[in-house]
Amino acid sequence: MPSDRKNGMSPSSSKWRVLPLPDKADDPKGYVDAVRMNSLGSLYWFTKHTLGKNRLTTLHKQLCTSLESEHLFLVMQVPMSHFKTTMGIGLSIWWALPFTEEDERRMRYEGYSKEWIRYMKAMHDQNMRTLVTHEIADQAAAIGKAVDETYQNNDLFREVFKEIIPERGTTWNNSHKYQRRLPGGDPTTGTFEYRGVGQALQGLHLKGIIQDDNFGKEAQDSLLRGDGRVVEGLIRWHQQVGTRFDPVVKKARRQLVIGNAWGHADLNAWIKKNQPEFSFETHSAEGGCCDGHPEGKPILPSEWTMELLARERERLGKYDYSHFYLNLRTLPEEQRLHLAYLNYFRFKQSRPDLPLDNLQNILLLEHEVKDGEVLEDFQPGTLTMRMVVSVNHAKRDKSFSHCIWVVGYDSESTRIYLLSLWAEDSTYSDLVDEMYRTAKRWEHWKRGEDFLWMSAVGKELLNFYLDQRSRREKHPLIIQELESDDDSEGGRKNLIEALEPIFKGKQVWAQHNQTKFLREYEDYPASSMDTLATLGYVPGTLDVSNDSTTDEWMKKQIEAFENRGSGAAGY
Repeated sequence: MPSDRKNGMSPSSSKWRVLPLPDKADDPKGYVDAVRMNSLGSLYWFTKHTLGKNRLTTLHKQLCTSLESEHLFLVMQVPMSHFKTTMGIGLSIWWALPFTEEDERRMRYEGYSKEWIRYMKAMHDQNMRTLVTHEIADQAAAIGKAVDETYQNNDLFREVFKEIIPERGTTWNNSHKYQRRLPGGDPTTGTFEYRGVGQALQGLHLKGIIQDDNFGKEAQDSLLRGDGRVVEGLIRWHQQVGTRFDPVVKKARRQLVIGNAWGHADLNAWIKKNQPEFSFETHSAEGGCCDGHPEGKPILPSEWTMELLARERERLGKYDYSHFYLNLRTLPEEQRLHLAYLNYFRFKQSRPDLPLDNLQNILLLEHEVKDGEVLEDFQPGTLTMRMVVSVNHAKRDKSFSHCIWVVGYDSESTRIYLLSLWAEDSTYSDLVDEMYRTAKRWEHWKRGEDFLWMSAVGKELLNFYLDQRSRREKHPLIIQELESDDDSEGGRKNLIEALEPIFKGKQVWAQHNQTKFLREYEDYPASSMDTLATLGYVPGTLDVSNDSTTDEWMKKQIEAFENRGSGAAGY
């Protein structure tokens, strides 16, 4: 789920050099000055240190870099319980910080340019007017309570930015909050305004808008089980919110939409289709969402390990988990592949009392009992085996890793066994090393020279590394070339969906530890496609034209595979 950021980014906190804090007891003024400069220069530093949100990590530093834009129109899809509301609260206060002539003097003294000073003046406005919205009015007011806490009880904030602390008698309630302003500020709109979805917006003259989880449970139920009227009403209200900018404000308008992806007809999807000024930044709790977060590694490990996320998935169920934590848009009716189609097996030793190298200790496949059917154990050496390798590269859509499958086909029963899987984002050299390790692991059962398969593009990309390795090997790898070489999203969907009748026929036997495959399988078509698309090459490697032992059923599946169209939807 990579981001498609396209906002014109201003100088950001990556260019702010954090000032060391002197000892407060020894130099109280120097301490306050350094806190003030760091707070103005960096949204991340301000939120983490001045506001005291000390659980923020490098994830939030990345998010802050995106938020520090003069011309912000951004939909930020961040997993639940990853402090996305905290980021919105910090941003609303950061916009309203003062930037004085003294602040400018100090920054110039630190060596900051005229352009940086212009940027600081654009980002900070003591007369700022920001609307914060939520699906529920009471929850919008609750978000405002965090602002109350900052202005009323945060001693560091009150000391460093004392000139904006409201005077006694100033309007400060659940809906309207006015900090102390400079002369000439608009008296009709508070520094912070809070509204629930559907509430009146008349009289607001805004410079900034933060919409936090506006697409809530009522809208989700309407999308899934209702007639869609709630979603339509929410979209209309979102459009009305966008008309509340002060007409005088042209370039400095900012609008942030915070939420999760729910479906192809939700609010965020409507924004993407109809409001091209918005950029999108999407993150998955399990990574694989962008270059900064590799797949299979949690983006907030200090709070969520993969084990904790697995428990949350079990607690919520696949559907809610995929939206709250992975930001996938798949609806139940869109799911093409179901876990109920799969069977499972495991490897076991025939004589575990003997060493692994003892010839009497044979490796066996043991089938899990399903629907009361008990199948005998057997040796994998009777299977027709294929090793298929796909190489990740920049032009491949929805891809995050290289992939190596070893698959066994039993022509008598037409069962397909997923014997081994390797899927990693590694160097080409490491990929070639793994190809040799995998091939040697299955060497005992390899039949002929039609074992290893790869696309022409993959062979070309690995040519140098394969050539270097083959010079050192007594038995270099013999690679057969795959017929299909379409790395587009549509082409890879064709490969996957050609497998659908095979899955539905319950002919595929997997292993429980093949977690990457199982997750891609269950979440398709919203998932990445690395293991699934690579598996889709397998039917094309089984040349049944001269194989009298191959079942007629498999011939039909391969024929269907070869005759599929090349449309983006796979038909």
